[in-house]
Amino acid sequence: MNKDQLYNLIEQSAFAEDISYYPYVEQILEFTLENAAVPGLPKAFKPFIKYASQDFDAISNKKIRQICAGFFSEPDILHFFYQSLNATTQKIITRMCFNGWVPYQEAQAINGGRHLIANTRDPFGNNLDLKKEVKYLQLYLKLGYQLGQAMYGNDSIDGLIEGLKMGFILPELLKAAFIEILPKPSQYELLEFTLPAEWPVQSFEKTIFKELPHMLLLLQQNLIKRTKQGEYNIASCKAAQKKSGIQPFYNDSGYTRTLFLASFIAEEKRLRQSNSTLDMIQRIFSDAYFYSMADAMLFYYGGTRLIHSYHINGHILDNLFKFITRLPEDHWVSTDNLLFYANARTFNFDLIQPGAIRDLKEPTMEMDGGAFASGSLYQQITIIRQQAIISTVLAAASFGLIELAYDPQDPLTKPKDKVLHNGRFSACRMTSLGAYILKGKDGYQAPEEVTPTRYELSTTALEIKVSGSTEIAITHLGNWFRRAADNHLIWDKERIITRCTYLSDLKEEIRRFNQVLGMPLPDFWKITLMKWLSATGALKTVRETLTLRVSPYDQQLLKLLTQDSVLKDHCLKAEKHTIIIFAEDIAVFIKRLAKLGYLIEETDFVGPELTSFNPDTVPDSTDIHEFNLLTGQKKGK
Repeated sequence: MNKDQLYNLIEQSAFAEDISYYPYVEQILEFTLENAAVPGLPKAFKPFIKYASQDFDAISNKKIRQICAGFFSEPDILHFFYQSLNATTQKIITRMCFNGWVPYQEAQAINGGRHLIANTRDPFGNNLDLKKEVKYLQLYLKLGYQLGQAMYGNDSIDGLIEGLKMGFILPELLKAAFIEILPKPSQYELLEFTLPAEWPVQSFEKTIFKELPHMLLLLQQNLIKRTKQGEYNIASCKAAQKKSGIQPFYNDSGYTRTLFLASFIAEEKRLRQSNSTLDMIQRIFSDAYFYSMADAMLFYYGGTRLIHSYHINGHILDNLFKFITRLPEDHWVSTDNLLFYANARTFNFDLIQPGAIRDLKEPTMEMDGGAFASGSLYQQITIIRQQAIISTVLAAASFGLIELAYDPQDPLTKPKDKVLHNGRFSACRMTSLGAYILKGKDGYQAPEEVTPTRYELSTTALEIKVSGSTEIAITHLGNWFRRAADNHLIWDKERIITRCTYLSDLKEEIRRFNQVLGMPLPDFWKITLMKWLSATGALKTVRETLTLRVSPYDQQLLKLLTQDSVLKDHCLKAEKHTIIIFAEDIAVFIKRLAKLGYLIEETDFVGPELTSFNPDTVPDSTDIHEFNLLTGQKKGK
């Protein structure tokens, strides 16, 4: 980021985290007055001396922003400011730049174990002043407690600090400004990492070409279930991963890779078995990312499904996947290096808004020693950002775009309780497939043995000719077809009908078949299937009837019911002083009774007229229209 870019961002954003420029400008002008007479001032420092001599309240809002932006974006001035600070302040600023949140206890250790706070007169931490020698850190002192954390009964300063989760953090743009003038540690860049020979390496670059078509089948047939909220059911993912033969991660929790594959495949609505696997992967990673994928990205934490979609920043997935394009193809990068590299830059990796982090629950303290459960809000933000980066690499690795390596001696890569694992790996490297998909590098050759499965639908029979893998076709369409020859499938009417009890079941079978097939049906298929529906629906359930009880003591009424021609014609059944009338006969029947001097209690009689028809007399155009209505297709499809 150059000086002009930094100036414009600072002038426009107010550092994002802070609501006002004024505290920063007050600090700038105070520093200016203290150092106005120092020899060897940078030339760019002189305008600030003029501002410092003015009445602060007379400075316009626009000029306030310009002072702030000019001070922090000018390397000579900021370097002069930094060099004027004492060693403790310098070290804490450097730690904030490259490590993010610095807990108060860590800053205290940098200060030789001495407290930085000058007083504790406010038990809620609203007016905690720092000592004079570290006063320029005052703006960066934050309280990191969350609602519900104890703040009462802290009589000692140490108890107050712990209760308030105090620490120091720089606004992102100030971090970027200071990094420009600070010496860079080696891990500031992505370094080549020499992989030990004993470390296992895992790559799905070849297996994905067999696994992806199978995963698509599982999703199309709804074999991986969703919850009522729309997220994938973990137990269902575990069962699918176990039965389908999808290779797990080295430290997989039994469902992790399947969850990543399902979450990303499902959002790409245009995938079909006729697509090549390479084309499917391209489509998945070329389209926009959706907030629903965030559930997979934070798979390790409980409570993600309690977070409203409003608090999930789905667009951050785009930032994350752009970030991993920085991974090299020709050498390995350690995970520690990758996380340090990301943290030392001003990327926005906040998948969920900070206020919603309190809803997340870590299933075990084994991975971070309880840092998430007991840490400040700012520590939790950092941990979630790191998990987002790890999960992004895992998502790409699931599709063969990145290969992973694991240190078998590192408890973080394979802890005792593998069921509760966050997917941590030790090193990563982009594959040739990843360079092709994520970086647009030319020349990638997909495995030759993989050919797409395509269907050719007959226009005179319910038959399909298969090119490619007949086994995949059987897995895909086996609920509705049987194999008639090596590469032919034929509609299995008998098998389908045995699964149905009601006509609605058969309609649902046809809808599911049409959805799973995923390609337009010839008119012959639509006509044939609708005539089959009509034929099987010859029996109609009669629900709209009126049942009347007749008094056994009214001989005159009983005689009328057996002798009056109108009543007889509109009565379905009369037996044991009970008569049943069809819905369409009710009005005539009641009117005739009224003429004869008999009234019944008023009630509601509703229901459509029931009719029967011969399906062979229905025009083909009507069958096609009815099929389109049944399957939810628009007119003309």
